[in-house]
Amino acid sequence: MMPWTGSAVFFVLLAVVGTAVSSRELQCSMWPVGALHPVQAQLECFEAGTGCAAREGGAKETHVISVGKASNKQVTVVLRPLTVSRPVNRLVILVLCSQHAVRWVLENEGLSHNINVMVQVSLNSTAESSSLSIRVKQIQSLPPRPRVLLRWIYQRHATISSLTHTVRANRIYLRLGEDPSMPSECRLRPLFLSQNYLASELQEQEVHGCVPSDQPVEMEVHIIRLWSSGSGLCSSLQVEASVSLLPPVARSGYHRIVLILSSAAPVNWTLVAPEVRGHVRVYSSNNVSLPYRSPAPGLSMTSTVTSDLLSTPDLLEWANQSGFPKVTSYTEADLANRFVIRLREGGKGSSDGGQDDISSEALTCQCGGGALTVTVDTQMLQAALSRAQKAIFPVSTVTLRDHSCWGEFNGSHFLLVFPVISCGTEVEMDEANGRVHYTNTVFLWKRKPLEGLNNGTGEEVLNETSLIVIHVSVKLSYFWWSVSPADVTPSSRPEEALHFSPWVPRGHAAPVLSMELFVTEAYERRAVGPCVITAYDRVYVQVSIICRICAFVSSLVSPEGQRG
Repeated sequence: MMPWTGSAVFFVLLAVVGTAVSSRELQCSMWPVGALHPVQAQLECFEAGTGCAAREGGAKETHVISVGKASNKQVTVVLRPLTVSRPVNRLVILVLCSQHAVRWVLENEGLSHNINVMVQVSLNSTAESSSLSIRVKQIQSLPPRPRVLLRWIYQRHATISSLTHTVRANRIYLRLGEDPSMPSECRLRPLFLSQNYLASELQEQEVHGCVPSDQPVEMEVHIIRLWSSGSGLCSSLQVEASVSLLPPVARSGYHRIVLILSSAAPVNWTLVAPEVRGHVRVYSSNNVSLPYRSPAPGLSMTSTVTSDLLSTPDLLEWANQSGFPKVTSYTEADLANRFVIRLREGGKGSSDGGQDDISSEALTCQCGGGALTVTVDTQMLQAALSRAQKAIFPVSTVTLRDHSCWGEFNGSHFLLVFPVISCGTEVEMDEANGRVHYTNTVFLWKRKPLEGLNNGTGEEVLNETSLIVIHVSVKLSYFWWSVSPADVTPSSRPEEALHFSPWVPRGHAAPVLSMELFVTEAYERRAVGPCVITAYDRVYVQVSIICRICAFVSSLVSPEGQRG
C-alpha cells in the first residue's frame, strides 16, 4: 500500500506545479480570492413559498412581505413597475413583517423617484431607501402566520395586491401596478410563484482569480469566465447573468471599461450600471442586453458577440491579442448568476475623440413624426473601429432589436426608418420632466441574420463571429393639452398629441368628455408616445362621458380634424 500512496502524492504535487507554471507564463496566479478582489460572484436562488396576489383597484395598492428566518438581518425589496409605459401614480403601502430585528432596504428600478410610498414595519425593525422617498411607521404587533396576517390586512386596509411569505429569502422583487389578469381576491397558496412577486436568496460564491496588473491605467479590463449559472429555481427563473458596475462614489468621473465575458452555460449577460458615467465595451460569448432600468445618461455601451470566447482556453492571451495587454482582473466562477465589479476612481473628461464611443461618430439617431430614424455611416464606422482597436469587417446588414427591421443601404450609409411603436423599441415616460425616453438596439452584422431570428442567444447569433451591438436612446418632450371647442385643429407635431385630458366647461351640470386612441381592437394600452396608424387601417377610440342627464348621439374621427 505504501508505494501506491507515494505515487498518488507525487501525482498531485506534479499537477499543482504544472498549473503554477502555466499561470506564471500568463502572469496570473490562480487562487481563491477574498473580499478585496474587485469582482465578487453571487448565486441567486428563487423560493416558492406561501403567498397570493389579487387585482387591487382604487387609489392605493398594498403589498405584504413576511420573513421567518432569524439569520436574515437585512432584506432588500426591489420595486419595479408592472409595465414601463404606465407609471405608478397611486399610493403604495408596504407592510413588512418579521419576528426579529430586520433592516429593510428598498431599491427603485424603473419607478419615478417621487412616488408616494408608505412603509409599515414591525416594532423592532427599520426601513430605508436611497432612491425613494418613503414614510416609515412602526406597528406594535404584526401576526406571524400568513393566514392570520392576511385577515389582519383585510381588517385594516380592506384590499390587498400581494402577500409574500418566505423562510430563507433575503431579496424580494415586487412589480407595482394593477394587473387585470389577477383574481379579485387574494387566496393563499402553499407554493405561490409569480414573475411579478419573487422571493430569492442571494448567496456569496467562492471564485478563483487574480489581479494581473494593479497599476492605475486609463482603461479597466475585467475578464469573467463562468462555468454554470445554476439549476432548478436558481436558473429556471434566472436565465441571465447580471454584471453590476459599482463606482467608488457616485459621479466618480469618466470610466473606460472593457468586459470580456465567457460562459459555458447559455446565459444572457445583463449590464447594470445606474451610477456609472463613461463607455463600456463588452466582448461576450452570448448575447448582452440593457438592464431593466435605464442606464445613467452619461453611459454608452457597445457589445460584440463572438464564439471564439467559448473555445478559447486562455482568455488572458485572447485579451492580449485583441489589444488589451493590461488586464485589471481575471475571475473564474464555477457556479454564479450575478457578478459585482467594484470600479476604480474614474478619470476626467469624456471620450477622447471617439476612441471608446463608436456610436458618437458613426451612428445618428433621431425621432420625429412618429418614426425612429437611425443612420449608420460605414466609412466613419470603419475609422472608429480602427482607432478603437476592434476588428474591421464589412457590414452587410444593420437591424434593430427586432431583426426583421432591416436598413436600406445607399452605398455609404445604412438608413432605418420605422414607427416608434415597432421593432422592439421600448418606451419610458418621465412624467416629472415631461419627457418620453425611447430605447432600442442597433445590430451590425457581418452576414445577414437567418429568417425568423430574434434577439436571442441561440446558435445563429453565436455563429456571427463579428456582431457589434450599439444601444441607442432618444428623449422627446411632450405636452398635456386640454381639448376645448376652439382646439379642434390637430397638432402638426405628433409628440404633442399623446393624451386628451377631460375638458370641463363652466357650469355645475356640464358633462365631462374624455377620449383615448388605440391601435388594436382589444383596446390594448401601448407605450406612451405618438400613436402611429398605418394608412387604411382601423382607428379605435374609447370615449367616455360623465354627466347626470345626457345622450350620446354620434362621433366622427377624421384626420382633417372635423368635429362629430
